[in-house]
Amino acid sequence: GNGGVLVDNATGAAAVRGITVNGYVRTHGNTGSGLTLASLGAIKIASPSADSNTDYGALLNNAFAGSLGGITLLGAEVSFSSNSGYGLDVASLGAIAITTTAGLTATGNGSLGARLDNTGSGAASPQTVTIKGPATFSSNGGDGLRITTFGAISLANLSASGNGSAGSGYGAYLDNYNEYDFGDTFSPRAVLISGVNTFNGPTATGLYAVSLGAMSVSNVAASGNGATGAYLDNQWGQPVPAAWTLSGTNTFDDNGASGLLGYSHGSIRANSISASSNGGSGAILSTWAWAATFTAGPPRISPRPVKRLPFTNRCVISSNWGISTACGLRSRETAWPCS
Repeated sequence: GNGGVLVDNATGAAAVRGITVNGYVRTHGNTGSGLTLASLGAIKIASPSADSNTDYGALLNNAFAGSLGGITLLGAEVSFSSNSGYGLDVASLGAIAITTTAGLTATGNGSLGARLDNTGSGAASPQTVTIKGPATFSSNGGDGLRITTFGAISLANLSASGNGSAGSGYGAYLDNYNEYDFGDTFSPRAVLISGVNTFNGPTATGLYAVSLGAMSVSNVAASGNGATGAYLDNQWGQPVPAAWTLSGTNTFDDNGASGLLGYSHGSIRANSISASSNGGSGAILSTWAWAATFTAGPPRISPRPVKRLPFTNRCVISSNWGISTACGLRSRETAWPCS
């Protein structure tokens, strides 16, 4: 009933010491959590695998008062799948880094696939969250991937589909300014999602990302979600607006509400969008989120100057409920040509 591996050098510790696991660690089929590590120092694990346990796959924590150092996972393949609770739960005061060659897998868990949280560092000391290598967070009972941090987020080649239930949860939830904390002063930190990325339903929202800093996302497929395909928002980065870029080929079709919602006070650049057969708007991209109407297109009278939104290459936005076919805008709004 106590799980597989439990190592705790935080409770009652007189000095800061880390935990390092070399070689590999495998914790499968345990009653309880597979791998639990608690430390005041840095945690570093080579090739962890924690599957088919009756609680969490892996619970890694060095977010205690006085903790020093981050949490690092590395190896050819890292796996946290088919657990009854979370696949992977990481809490730290330092940087969180996962580096693989064959990939990170957190699939088929009863709750979240993976949660990575280092907001304990505080807004004054932001720490990064990085996943290098392909990563799959699919078919989980809750969110596929949830990241909360004050630092930069860097991800690549994510697959986060089939999570949650119809109309609930997120394929990937990314927040690096703590949108519900209005008492701190934050520094803008970027969100980067490179490579080819998939966030298909049935979750409420396939990809949800909020930031104060620049956002760069590429090659997104976010279709068949219960509400929104993708929600990308860095409008809160005042007084210095940050840019928002969607590159590559992007598809936001057959979602229950909107295909793509994008908000910024900086420039927005979008490339090759398909946003069709959604229950609401195909795509709404706005550089002034609080304006009464869509603020793309030629500048016009508004509470502040607005920026023209350049679309490049192919843009097909059609057959959405109650909107024009020009650019997926609501029919009462002025459309800016897609090419």
